[in-house]
Amino acid sequence: MALYLGLGFMVATLQGIKVLHAALKEGTRGNLATKVETPGSDELALIGREFERMLDVLSTLVADVRSASSMVTHVGSQLVEDGHSLSQRTQSQAASLEEATANVGEVSDTVSRNSEAAQEVSLMTRNLHDEARHASGLMEQTVGGMVALQATSKRMNEIIGTIDGIAFQTNLLALNAAVEAARAGEQGKGFAVVAAEVRSLARRSQSAAAEVRALIAESTSRVGTTVTEIQAVNQLMTSLVTGVSEIAQNIDTMAEGSAKQSIALAEVVQAVGDLDKVTIENSGLVDRTSHRSNRLMQRSKQLEEAVTHIKLRQGTTDEAMHLTRKAHELIKRVGFDAAFPILHDKAGGFVDRDLYVFVFDRQGVYRVMGADLQKVGTSLFEAQGLDAQGLLDDAWERAEQGGGWVEYTIVNPVTRDVRAKASYILPLDQQLLVGCGAYRSVMSES
Repeated sequence: MALYLGLGFMVATLQGIKVLHAALKEGTRGNLATKVETPGSDELALIGREFERMLDVLSTLVADVRSASSMVTHVGSQLVEDGHSLSQRTQSQAASLEEATANVGEVSDTVSRNSEAAQEVSLMTRNLHDEARHASGLMEQTVGGMVALQATSKRMNEIIGTIDGIAFQTNLLALNAAVEAARAGEQGKGFAVVAAEVRSLARRSQSAAAEVRALIAESTSRVGTTVTEIQAVNQLMTSLVTGVSEIAQNIDTMAEGSAKQSIALAEVVQAVGDLDKVTIENSGLVDRTSHRSNRLMQRSKQLEEAVTHIKLRQGTTDEAMHLTRKAHELIKRVGFDAAFPILHDKAGGFVDRDLYVFVFDRQGVYRVMGADLQKVGTSLFEAQGLDAQGLLDDAWERAEQGGGWVEYTIVNPVTRDVRAKASYILPLDQQLLVGCGAYRSVMSES
């Protein structure tokens, strides 16, 4: 009996050691998916169960590291692309700002010259205004002199009328004298000669007065016409002086405005120059950030490559991204109906451990559910532990951007506990998107 018990104990011990040795050997090869099953309740069985738990925790830890590094690599690559695009736009903006600075500088110089020219024109306009006002004063004096001349002409016309009247009276008196001399006979001959001479003189005086009256009348008419014309010119000169005064005021306002514009444009030139410097500095900062993001992505990729060869018990985000792209390519190639059974086939390459492909529409209804065919037609809103509306909004927002990651919490259909999950999704069309997610484990005390 003792020999049988000893032999049984030895066989059980050797069997347990063999199982542990095989698990250790697979673990050293990077296979953390090996299951350690040691029956019994002895110390070796307890060690086996603890070793199993250790492999499970280690697999979970490596999966988290691999998933995190994969997502960092993916986001880092997008960050590098965005940084490169931002760098190009910043450089283009810097060139545009440099050109704008030059153009604004030229405009500022032009406005400055215009301001100087406006000030010179303002000075010339003031001088022209003074000269026009002086000419207007002279014109008023001329009008006053012409009015006096017109009055003098009228007075001379009156005097000529008086002379003409005297000549007429003298002619009558000479005629009467001649008649009386004729009556006197020989005694009145001398008086008749004198009367004839006086009469002749009166006629010449009357004739001369008539000529002078005609000349004075013509001169008076011309003086009146000239006075009228000069008055019209005086009114025009007054209007001209008023207009020149208004022009001078407007030009002064323009000169002041041009001066203010010149000062403002000088400030704009300085501000644009400062902005150009800041843009150049930002361009350098973007380049450095892009370089550092590239280095971060390289380090993350190295970390991902360091754990890629390890076989895990659960899927990772890089594998989920690969399955999403593979399913997307399959559906595009053969069509949705033909791809449907393949996506649900456990041996079709689209269901791997806890990884499975899903397809849902804009209403959140599953059109493909690789984990459970029975859930096809159900809604995201029926899933436990899931913010369905938040997931639906985030997923379609990423889909409209061409694809990307969404993170959420959901009940694991295998372990039945609420787990964080990151899914990579791609749009199929305006109504459907395809995705695959990897669970993110949270280590807890046991």
